[in-house]
Amino acid sequence: MKNLFLIVTGILFLGCEKDDTPTTITTANDLTTALEALSVHTPIPGFTVATVKNGSITYQNSFGNRNEELELPYTNQTLQPIGSISKTFIAVAVVKCIELGLFDLETPINDILPQPINNPLNTNSEIRIKHLVQHSSGLVDNPNTILSTYYLLPNQDLSTEGAQLLLDAQFEVRSPRTLQALIEDYYYPSGNLYQLNNFTSNPPGTAYSYSNIASSLTAYLIELRSQMPYREFVQTYILEPLAMDQTGFEYHLGDPGYAYSNVYFEKNIPFPFYSCDSYPDGFMKTNNDDLSKFLEDMIKGNMGISNTLFAPNYYQMLFTETAFNHSIFWILNGNTIEHSGGDPGISCNLAFDSVKNQGYFILTNYDVSTAEHQAVFQNFIQNVESKLNQFLNL
Repeated sequence: MKNLFLIVTGILFLGCEKDDTPTTITTANDLTTALEALSVHTPIPGFTVATVKNGSITYQNSFGNRNEELELPYTNQTLQPIGSISKTFIAVAVVKCIELGLFDLETPINDILPQPINNPLNTNSEIRIKHLVQHSSGLVDNPNTILSTYYLLPNQDLSTEGAQLLLDAQFEVRSPRTLQALIEDYYYPSGNLYQLNNFTSNPPGTAYSYSNIASSLTAYLIELRSQMPYREFVQTYILEPLAMDQTGFEYHLGDPGYAYSNVYFEKNIPFPFYSCDSYPDGFMKTNNDDLSKFLEDMIKGNMGISNTLFAPNYYQMLFTETAFNHSIFWILNGNTIEHSGGDPGISCNLAFDSVKNQGYFILTNYDVSTAEHQAVFQNFIQNVESKLNQFLNL
């Protein structure tokens, strides 16, 4: 999950009310009834869920609102960012590059980069692709500069309370950097984001340190070797084969063909729309209809019955541990293969059981950047997950 900024406010804590819905779920209708009741009693404005079992989508539904002010419902077609779940798409893209013979996990990154990245705190280190995908490269996110990679989209009302929260957190309206410009600014001494705190002294492969920008560096390496923009690579090799027709990295605000959710600090405090220069690691926008297809294929691939994105043995590679309880970007927790995602105004989970071949995702338009909101979300997510697991285990 992305490191969320802290917002210092005096906004009162909103707690989830006690969940009084029936504890036994035996049908899809029972699940819908339970989740509808939960949506009434939670401060989370809107959310969407789906379940997949044995390679088939078994449940999809959405609850609450995508726009509280206009009372527009959150539907299975509602689009929102999914935070660091976006890294699972980098993971698939990495494996596709390996299948295409563009590089492998042992390839040194400086064999690909036109200008080498040198760690000033460990000058003899050799960073390989495998170190990036397991977050052990020694390239880290610097809290002093990470917020400057975010920006507000133009032509929005910045006089609102939600806008002020982001402005106070150093967000500004500006043009985005290209992925190349971000990498050069952050990792090269001539860059305006370059600091020693962008690195650690740990040799590659010896210590885990979760990094968003290093994940986007992986996407940049894909651009270089494939000679395709990362967006285009993902579109060609992932989104089109899975018929994820509305998923992508850009906002299409004002286009009636795209129904975006607002993202919220609290129900009455929407944030303005924003994005980030390191878009590959956290700014995929998708909806229930599309993400269900992705989860379905991941589970089929784990079962050895899909060749939609690559040959079956490459799905096995995708989910095989490299180090530090990670495969290729995916987090391994016992039999569970998962990733979460969070940014201002969004909190999301996606997980599946690699033995039972069943899983789910939960996307919300709710912020968890304060301890109070984290408590709300944890209460909510535990309630929802327990209901989804009851349904999956029927």
